[in-house]
Amino acid sequence: MPETIEETNVTFDKQFERRLQKALEYSRYKERGLTSNPFNIDHSANIWKVKVGRDEELVTGIENLKEMADKNTKMINILGPHGAGKTMYALLLFSLANRFNQDFGFEKILFISNSTEFKEKFVDSSFIEGTNGEILKVAPPMFAELKRASKPVLLFMDDADIIFQDYSKAFTEVAHLSNAFIVAAWNKSAWERAKHRTDTKFPAVEVIMLKRLSDADCSEIIKKRIVEYKMSPRADHLFSDDVVRTLSKLANGSPHRVVRLAKRLLNYMMDESLISIKIGPKFDQFIASIQDITYESLVKRMANLSETQRKIIEEMKKIVEADADKIGSMIGITRVGAMKQLKQLEEAGIVFSLTKNKKKIYQLREEIEYGSDEE
Repeated sequence: MPETIEETNVTFDKQFERRLQKALEYSRYKERGLTSNPFNIDHSANIWKVKVGRDEELVTGIENLKEMADKNTKMINILGPHGAGKTMYALLLFSLANRFNQDFGFEKILFISNSTEFKEKFVDSSFIEGTNGEILKVAPPMFAELKRASKPVLLFMDDADIIFQDYSKAFTEVAHLSNAFIVAAWNKSAWERAKHRTDTKFPAVEVIMLKRLSDADCSEIIKKRIVEYKMSPRADHLFSDDVVRTLSKLANGSPHRVVRLAKRLLNYMMDESLISIKIGPKFDQFIASIQDITYESLVKRMANLSETQRKIIEEMKKIVEADADKIGSMIGITRVGAMKQLKQLEEAGIVFSLTKNKKKIYQLREEIEYGSDEE
């Protein structure tokens, strides 16, 4: 057996590569007392185990669902700024709706997660060959099912603002079907724009407004997630209480942001080979790397924007989100040019990006639209 092995560039198949990465990640989490990352935004474990707050809003949701079952309301809108926890709330209410459906009497209760799923169920038609060889158009599957249903069907729609942006005609058609009742999660500013459109009319709507959480609730989110993924007592010391309180204050009442900050801190700890962290030089170093963006700091940054960047912001106020292609076409520049401008706007904290269906999507920060943080 050779004493040394030459380093070579080896290419593995993707499945084996993923397994190797998973093994490495497992080792890193295990040494910190965790089974895996507790701070993934899309939480796939038991949502009730990591639920924090929102009791009053959930009671209101059940009351509104009863009104809906009695056919006094056609649509319930869950509103709030980006990061308010609309998706988690919708999932919790969906769970309760299924649990108490004997009191509501819906034939089916479905959850539509995104625009792609809505398109498949309510937009895409198919074609079949008739008995005489003619080509027949078949309505989207969910439209046909709703028309056949003998009892009301309850549809939960996450990312309703995106769905409406992409398929406004189909969205309103579904909303007006006699057997369809909708619970929809909207970005607040997007709903304000949608309801004032002259070409669209919505049925009777009840609104559930999600307010910001308290600092104590944000702390509880971090602690519950650690407990849910705890493998050994070492996880109890992952973040000190002072660290948890500091992250919670920085989150400014946003459950999305507190989870994102905790995830960034855990990644920082792994990079620095830290098993646990408390207030001190290392934590100070981490805090220094975070841009805590306020409305006042955004105003100062916007004063230095180019004319092209100002045009991008004005156009993005009219939509919910878009990729570089769409933004470029909106203001008359190339995709490459749009990407360059968007990168600078993201670095300034004025827009943020996320990946959807393998595409980079940009959204405008809520503070730009409202002029200050929402209560």
